[in-house]
Amino acid sequence: MVYTIRRLETFTGTAESPIEACSIYDSAVAVSEETPTDTPSTQRPRFGRRPMGVSRRRRNPSTFLKCSSNELERQLRELIAGQVEELPKPPLGIRRAIIAVPESIGERRFCMQLGDALTEFGYEWCLCPKEVACMAEKMNVDLFISSWTTIPPPNPASGIVSMLYIHSPFCISPKSYKYINAYDNFLFAQSGTDKLEEYLHEIGKNFRHLETYFTLRKTHFCASPKKRIAFVGNLWDSRRRDKLAQLFHLLDETGYCDFYGPASGWQRKNFKSWKGAIPLHGLRDVQDVMEAAGIALLLHHRQQFEAGSAVYRDFEALSASCAIITEKTDFMQKYFGDCVLFIDTNKPAKEIFEQIDAHMQWILAHPEDAIEMARKAHQIFCDNFSLESECEKILSFAKSCAKSSA
Repeated sequence: MVYTIRRLETFTGTAESPIEACSIYDSAVAVSEETPTDTPSTQRPRFGRRPMGVSRRRRNPSTFLKCSSNELERQLRELIAGQVEELPKPPLGIRRAIIAVPESIGERRFCMQLGDALTEFGYEWCLCPKEVACMAEKMNVDLFISSWTTIPPPNPASGIVSMLYIHSPFCISPKSYKYINAYDNFLFAQSGTDKLEEYLHEIGKNFRHLETYFTLRKTHFCASPKKRIAFVGNLWDSRRRDKLAQLFHLLDETGYCDFYGPASGWQRKNFKSWKGAIPLHGLRDVQDVMEAAGIALLLHHRQQFEAGSAVYRDFEALSASCAIITEKTDFMQKYFGDCVLFIDTNKPAKEIFEQIDAHMQWILAHPEDAIEMARKAHQIFCDNFSLESECEKILSFAKSCAKSSA
């Protein structure tokens, strides 16, 4: 496919708001699939869905705002547009939080769940990207929670309690340290943070942290039959890519598996069992897919596996009342050892497939036992790892951080 790039030669003027700034950018770089006859064109190698060398187009920040109420969203859009200087204070007895997120859909889904849970604790909230989060001091907020390292916190002098989630191996890589420096309070939802803590101590950082989980809200158990395996994800672990491709080719032939993930990773594999990407428009899209299948196959990136901590997908499967087939991660063995089915992924692809198939045949032969096993795992999740209980811990931690900073 041939792409051409049309650029504005000159632009004069200044942007008055984040929305205007993004519209200026979008008008400055336009990408077209049609080649005009009067414009020379070149064939560009592609990177994902765009030609290499073409910058990712920035999104209008107002397109992925989400607030706890329509009124708060209206006020925030007025602030973004420069129509007001700051937001009015929240109603008496209500506190306000900003949840800052990157453009990643997975991040936003967790943060939507977090905001939904905070509502029950007397908070109104705004889910927003970096371009809007930078206005935190004009929003009259008490709490600022960021789910990604590159989103800076408000000025400490503002009195806003700011916390950063450390929730993936990529958050604790040394290249992220320069962004982490800006925070004093951390929510550790990831194991293997020893080097990060050592670094913060070395630079004299008086940091505070809370051990927590990137999890979901409580759900009611669904005792539907466990008949199909659902795998939601991508083949992005480079160390095991070939092995995973062989494994999924074998699973594809069984007729009892459904694969969900972005076309960029799955479409060229020509799997009959690939059902496309999950739209992710609501809070329960992945859970609904897993619940309908009844069985979840959970595989982890090498860094996630070595860290041994739970990931968001694990909790999605648990909250969806699934019978679970998974690797022997430290977290799963410690808390769910007798109510999930384990596989050894250090084996060759064929042997991994045979383990999964053996578990599947057991589930089909013992439907009541499989439902009871899933019920037990679901109850452990609700009792110990729900987002409601994590919110209580986080808000208590925020209070102690506020006292320490006073």
